[in-house]
Amino acid sequence: MPSEAKKPVIFLAFANERNDQVGYLRNLPQEARNIRKALDLARRNKLCDVVERSNSTLKDILEVFQDPEYRNRIAVFHYGGHANGYQLLLESAEGSTVAAHAGGLASFLGQQTGLELVFLNGCATQNQAQGLLDANVSTVIATSQAIDDRVAAEFASRFYRSLAGGASIQGAYNEAKYAIQAEHGESAEICMWKGYTPQICLKTAFLASIQARGCRAGSRMEPARSCRRSSLWSAADPCR
Repeated sequence: MPSEAKKPVIFLAFANERNDQVGYLRNLPQEARNIRKALDLARRNKLCDVVERSNSTLKDILEVFQDPEYRNRIAVFHYGGHANGYQLLLESAEGSTVAAHAGGLASFLGQQTGLELVFLNGCATQNQAQGLLDANVSTVIATSQAIDDRVAAEFASRFYRSLAGGASIQGAYNEAKYAIQAEHGESAEICMWKGYTPQICLKTAFLASIQARGCRAGSRMEPARSCRRSSLWSAADPCR
């Protein structure tokens, strides 16, 4: 069992579109609850600490990394919310959307000793992966295009459940990928990069229906847009 000083930290940050009901990610709170539940046993067994920030501002994120209690102990940084290839769309203190620019954030994260994984669970974050790798982050999970809110939440829940159960990062990614494929079919959304080598992307048949119905890859970049679903879904969930 790691000592308190060396115990790894999993840092979860979430940001939503609070001022626009169309762009509001209704599955994001459930994603946070599911990840919290998945990690609870590992936390109670003192294998890791979990730090969570909802309605995250850039200041919130930076201050967690710079807190003496967590400095150089954060092994995983998870972001869930709206994003694009160049920005994370965080919140302001007033609840409006504020962009955090990928280049500066990647350089900041590259300074964090002990950071093993950055998981960007928002739309089309693949372009941010190379900057993070260049900044010395060893492993990045990102999305190659627009991703359905429900699929994003399910994948993250499966991933952390596997990770908490003792799987490696690669093993947890694979188990989550196959679980999503079993439910939604194989048709490219979530990819993993490790040491500059792109891994096979998770694909779901559901993405094809999003594209066919004209939901742009920028829909999670522009929260006012929402994606209309095939008959598999009873309601319209925004893309990330």
